[in-house]
Amino acid sequence: MPFLINLNRCTSLTPPDKQALIAEFQAIRAELDDIRAKYTALQAALNAGAAVGAAGYPNATMQLAAARLTAQ
Repeated sequence: MPFLINLNRCTSLTPPDKQALIAEFQAIRAELDDIRAKYTALQAALNAGAAVGAAGYPNATMQLAAARLTAQ
């Protein structure tokens, strides 16, 4: 939070401050890209493991219901 307060009060940035901000925002973007990639991979793994895709979800639900009926 102090960083935001200082940034909001700032009227001009020195070249080193600009470079520091650019580096910080690039690091944040890299972290977000990494999180996005991990989320996408996890989602794909869960979908593959459950044999559920966008089109296959209703079919997988029907198969689960049929398996439950058979088990009873």
